[in-house]
Amino acid sequence: MLFNLVGPLIVRQDLSPLEIAFKRNNIFWLEEKLKASLEFEDRRIFNEDAGLPTSIDLIIGLPRIVVESKLVEREFGGCSMFTAGDCDGRNPTGDFSLCYLHHIGRKYWDMLNKYGFLNGPIGKDATCILSVHYQFFREVLFALELDCTFVLSI
Repeated sequence: MLFNLVGPLIVRQDLSPLEIAFKRNNIFWLEEKLKASLEFEDRRIFNEDAGLPTSIDLIIGLPRIVVESKLVEREFGGCSMFTAGDCDGRNPTGDFSLCYLHHIGRKYWDMLNKYGFLNGPIGKDATCILSVHYQFFREVLFALELDCTFVLSI
């Protein structure tokens, strides 16, 4: 759906409708001509060398604004290891090696730690936060690592 709504704006290089919507909702916007693209990914962020990488629905300008659009989706999806039954869903905060994704080199837990998420309730909970909110945290961490503003559109 985002492709149908924003794609024509990108093609005609006119993001003014987005600018108006962002400003009306007090969301950061640069006062210059911006470019945007759909489905932005960078495998280096999390060391996602195989499989589907983390993909941002929409990225705007530099410094960037990243947008995750949940116009038709109802959830953020859980970790595929947990969903497949290959993980018991325990929080690996005390020992990242308990997480298979960490074991194969993904940087999710390192970044959760780097940005302070593990210092609060997420780090103390018995359940792995990625087992149920996998996509959300990957995208927030992605935005933080690229020094972006993260916008969730629902």
